[in-house]
Amino acid sequence: MKADERKEIFLQRFKKELGYQYALAWPIFRRRHGGNIMYYMIHATDHPEAAILMSRAYDKAIDPVKPAEQLVLIKSPAT
Repeated sequence: MKADERKEIFLQRFKKELGYQYALAWPIFRRRHGGNIMYYMIHATDHPEAAILMSRAYDKAIDPVKPAEQLVLIKSPAT
């Protein structure tokens, strides 16, 4: 059985057998910037806003980390 088929079966089971209204699968990659999918994190909920919140959290988690900005110190004139 292929990974996508297995994922779909799990999503349907969460909905039918456990009674969740929503079930979504989020791919977890081997590397931070892509690579092979190691597994799927399944998010199951009854709340309509939960999928939006989970999507935002997932996008933030896989977003590349931006380098810290270097601050420039300004020397004050000697008094």
